[in-house]
Amino acid sequence: MFHARKRTKLVLLLICATAFAVVPVNLMAGEQEDAAALRNATLQMNAAGKFADAKKLSLKELELNKKLYGDRDIRTAVNYLVLGQIDLGLGDNKSALTNFQQSLKLQRSLKDRSQFNESAYINCVIMEANTLTKLQVLAPAAASFEEALDRQVKMAGDDDLMAAYLRSNLGFVLTKLRRLDEARTHLEKALKVRSEKLGEQHPETLACLTNLASVKVEQGDYQGAKADFEMILNSKLAQPGGATADVALAKNNLGETLNRLGDYAAARQHFQEALVICEKTAGKESELTVTLLNNIGRLERETGELDAATLHLLAALQTSQKVLGAAHDKTAISADNLGQVFQEKQDYPRARSLFDAAFKIRLAVFGAKHPQTAYCMDVLGEFFRHTGNLEEARKYHEEALKIRRESLGDEHSETALSMLHLSHVLASQGEFDTAQRGYEKALEVSRKVNGENHATTGLMVGGLGVLHSLKGEYEESLRYAQLALEIAQNTRGAEHGNATVALMNLGYLHYKLGNYDKAEEFLQEAQEIMTESLPPESYLLVNGQTTLATVFAANGKWEQALDLFDQSQKAKAQSTHVLLASSSSREQEQLRLGLIGSLAKALSVARQHSDQPEVASKSAEWVLNGKSMTTEILAKQTQLTMHSDDPDLRDKIAKLKEVRGTIAAITMASSSPASRASRQSVLQVMTEAENQLSGEIARKQGRNEVTPGWISLNDIRSQLKPNQVFINILQPVTFNLSAKGTEAMGEPERYLAWIIPAENQGEVQLVDLGPSAVINAKITDVRTVIGDTQLLASKKESEATKQCKTALQEVAGLVWQPLKDKLPEATNQLIISPDSTLWLLPWAALPGNEAHYLVEDYQVQYVGSGRELLPKEEKTSTRIPLIFADPDYDLSPADSKAALAKIFRNPAPKSSITDRFAVQTKLPPVGRLPGTKEEAAAVTPSIEKIGGGAPKSFLGEAALEGVVKRVTGPKILLLSTHGFFLPEPKLEPQILARLSSPLKQEYATIQQVDNPLLRCGVLMAGCNNPPVDLDDGILTGMEVIDIDLQGTELVVLSACETGVGDVRTGDGIAGLCQAFQIAGAQRVVSTLWPVSDRETAILMSNFFQQIADGDSHADALRNAQLECIRRHREENSAAHPFYWACWTLIEN
Repeated sequence: MFHARKRTKLVLLLICATAFAVVPVNLMAGEQEDAAALRNATLQMNAAGKFADAKKLSLKELELNKKLYGDRDIRTAVNYLVLGQIDLGLGDNKSALTNFQQSLKLQRSLKDRSQFNESAYINCVIMEANTLTKLQVLAPAAASFEEALDRQVKMAGDDDLMAAYLRSNLGFVLTKLRRLDEARTHLEKALKVRSEKLGEQHPETLACLTNLASVKVEQGDYQGAKADFEMILNSKLAQPGGATADVALAKNNLGETLNRLGDYAAARQHFQEALVICEKTAGKESELTVTLLNNIGRLERETGELDAATLHLLAALQTSQKVLGAAHDKTAISADNLGQVFQEKQDYPRARSLFDAAFKIRLAVFGAKHPQTAYCMDVLGEFFRHTGNLEEARKYHEEALKIRRESLGDEHSETALSMLHLSHVLASQGEFDTAQRGYEKALEVSRKVNGENHATTGLMVGGLGVLHSLKGEYEESLRYAQLALEIAQNTRGAEHGNATVALMNLGYLHYKLGNYDKAEEFLQEAQEIMTESLPPESYLLVNGQTTLATVFAANGKWEQALDLFDQSQKAKAQSTHVLLASSSSREQEQLRLGLIGSLAKALSVARQHSDQPEVASKSAEWVLNGKSMTTEILAKQTQLTMHSDDPDLRDKIAKLKEVRGTIAAITMASSSPASRASRQSVLQVMTEAENQLSGEIARKQGRNEVTPGWISLNDIRSQLKPNQVFINILQPVTFNLSAKGTEAMGEPERYLAWIIPAENQGEVQLVDLGPSAVINAKITDVRTVIGDTQLLASKKESEATKQCKTALQEVAGLVWQPLKDKLPEATNQLIISPDSTLWLLPWAALPGNEAHYLVEDYQVQYVGSGRELLPKEEKTSTRIPLIFADPDYDLSPADSKAALAKIFRNPAPKSSITDRFAVQTKLPPVGRLPGTKEEAAAVTPSIEKIGGGAPKSFLGEAALEGVVKRVTGPKILLLSTHGFFLPEPKLEPQILARLSSPLKQEYATIQQVDNPLLRCGVLMAGCNNPPVDLDDGILTGMEVIDIDLQGTELVVLSACETGVGDVRTGDGIAGLCQAFQIAGAQRVVSTLWPVSDRETAILMSNFFQQIADGDSHADALRNAQLECIRRHREENSAAHPFYWACWTLIEN
């Protein structure tokens, strides 16, 4: 509540008059006379509001007083008091507090105790207490008020007006400290004295009643508070002067109470009337205007009027910045309120930016250990929790709880809220026992401080109910959820968000207990309320839709379930896309998992009714708008930021490149046992820096240019030719939605495939390919057989091919035959978007018609998602093609520097942080690939024809990592060298336990680097002898994404296993190929296994020749593979897939 105290200046002048009366000016001479003159001039300047001039005079007087009388004299003590008052005028509350406290210290230690004046001392304590209150240092403020009150009562009695003044202010502070019973006692005593001595209508009496009504609000006695505020308002209206600022303030306070009661219409009316009065009496730019705009905006947010709320809260923020300053606490409050609205509107970049701004203000105003700063940490923690970043949420909530415990104590309502929020996170992370202790303590505190029937207590009760639900204790959870609903409805009204959440929880619990009709009743009631008050994309509304759809499915109402899942998937996808566009790299990975996970229940229903055309079509759209979205948004972000004109953004990008290069170098460097701990520490710091910088860049870049809209099925089908079919595959977890109680809902992952033909070529079909574990195992067998070079060497190619075809036939029976039977007859081009391990399957080598391979019957090309079939404006590079081949891996450090100096005048040095680690790489030394030089020579004529100019080749010592990293959008980029992919190390616990300490440290270091782009790359010149102060010759995927490849039509990774990586559900392969796509390459040709120099040179020469002759890239690769098949059959009577099927083309 807004409450102003106006006695400060009166108190100060009383003290000054008392102290200065002992030294009349006309009795002094010399320096004493000067000091008195300075004192009088200071008071005059202060009274005139010339605070800066007054301070200069007062400091001169202080210097004289110390010289004449020393520190332990009343004149010096009063001088500090005057300085404190001047500081208040200057707005420097911290300096004022220091001066007041120094004055009190001197008064307590006066040399001549006869100078001590009890009244003067009490008034100085009051000044200290009021300043502490302004600074929100509440516990010491309460102690000071209590000291002053005790002295005043002893001196003047309990019914003294000054004692009443102290009780009123003490009650105000105790309310903030949540010592509500004590506050109420003091305020009731103060009100009694003021009513008797000043009258019930006196402003001081009404101010005391305002503070008492505020206590009632905090105690949940909203009706009692409403009656008090109505009495205050009527009294203000009856006073002369009409509609004054005091009337506006009274209406604001009454409006806040009505808002708590859920009477939004009446609250709105009072706020709006108060705003009109305030603007007429105090103008449009006042502190009260800021408060009213904030309250109107908060009310509109609660009632779902987010656009209107945005306008009012933006006005509040702008007014506060102008009137109170950018670093004022009211500005922080306004920023926080506006951030809450943007969060609900799914505008997460703006929300995060505003929350960060509020946090910075409070850090500056209050410091890092203040409860107000802890509040901002709590807000940020909840932001991260709701957006799925539990690790960040936990960090902020733990720090907020620590601060509140230290500053407010364990038994405080705000401390209990921190316990509640942290327990939410712990419960989500599966730490149920710790979470339960937190919930129970929070509930205990809230019941003690707030009472049983209080909105905050209801939140604690609801949290415990959710925890019991997560533990499978549904009957116990039901009891808590019912109580939470009753408290919410009693305290905040039936349509408040707290009541809605309780209804949703009750619905879910009845679902788990098999009471489907009852569950539907609660959930539909919640949906009706939320539909009226929340925007369609609100996460609360979306979660409610998903839960109700699940209940419909369990209750056999699959058509209703499908419609609701469709609504929720559209909203969920859009909100997640926005989040992805404003998140750091670490946060994006968590969101990716959440987006694919949100599909699981919906697809479980779709799978059971896959024969229904509507089901197949709707579910196909869900997957179109969820799959590979992380890579797509990251690629758009990378290109937009790379070419930004914003100097701050470019600076951050440069820092991010340096950090990523440092991480890559340290990760790939081999270290001695002595340096492992140091390396691990540096990696941790650098990884956190990368996460922070990538997040800052994403938030600064914004959402609009990188966030796609909803893609319809017709958008995709209209781009297909009659002979083309798009096959979209996903590997989701599936659910048994009818599971009750603690029965397992989760079922094994399966591969689901959507066959999407062109328009007028048949219906979209959903095909269940079966459990993915079985299929993945067969794919592993196929890759093992194909890659068995010893078998190829020991047997005729025809015999090895026969054995290989047997393994391929088994896989084809699982993944190809079920699809082939449903293809339109005219199909001869397959556009496949595989998922998970199916990306590692050589689809072109699967058995086709008769004795053919699939590539002989169909053109096969790959896309990360169906959205890549949509037409888009792509910049086409006109820069000359670049070829890197035959790197000299043994190049010495000195020769590496010399070679780089020949190409660039100022080679960029590597970060000095890596110097102490880059002695030797983890990778074993590699041998030179002379065949790649021949390949470069063979493809040069064709590339020249394609690129419209001779390509520039970097061979031998010139094939350096530092050169590749400076590439800018060549039309074609060919990298002919060694490639690598390091699988993520996973050791069984019993094996890990037997490792030596140094090996454990090494394993921990590798495990810490969970980014797959750090475990893949290509090897360049000098990698066997990395220089200390330049690039190490290992170009990792993490470094690739920072290369500017915008406009590059084709990247060919003519190296070993450049098409493999970490297989990830719903987002392709996280590896080198994906890194080049993110960097901007429109197409990437890569390999699934190592191939010989000779075969590579022949196939690549044919590939580029076909493009030069006018074939599309997909046709060119197919024709080059067909030529390889023909040649091998002609020479060896068989064409083993090892020699040609490893090559894949992925369109971006």
